[in-house]
Amino acid sequence: MHSLLAIWSVFICFTATNAFAINGASLWLDFEIGEKSYSINGVLSNFEQAGNLCKGRNQQLVAIESLDENNNIMKELKKLVDVSTELWTSGSKQANSNKWIWSSTNEEITDFDWGTGEPNNKDGVENCIVFYPNTDLYFEGSWADINCNLSVALPFCQKASKN
Repeated sequence: MHSLLAIWSVFICFTATNAFAINGASLWLDFEIGEKSYSINGVLSNFEQAGNLCKGRNQQLVAIESLDENNNIMKELKKLVDVSTELWTSGSKQANSNKWIWSSTNEEITDFDWGTGEPNNKDGVENCIVFYPNTDLYFEGSWADINCNLSVALPFCQKASKN
């Protein structure tokens, strides 16, 4: 499987609208870590669009339930492909509250991996969480709050646990 991904990654081209695309068609990168299956789509989206793209594959935006899971995702992505774009998670802040939840599970977030200076709620409108997977930026493997309406991140989806 890794050789197929290596061949696939050779043909990836980065454009302003599709982070991974071949001839303009967006692609999905699927991978597994333990009992969880994940997917990343190559279309820059806002939070709502990202969730809809996941639902179209019978998935949901990712809920990173522990710092170990966060670190394992980062390590696996480094092996698979150089993704230097933010990834949407299902993390969002509840209205009129400082409580963060995984909207895909409605569970309160208890383990955070905020990047330096995050969350900062810039301009009072940053209510969603993005994951910085594999970059040389100061956020590698950590999170930032971001405006949910911006189409600046890729959908990061997860499938239900295997039975």
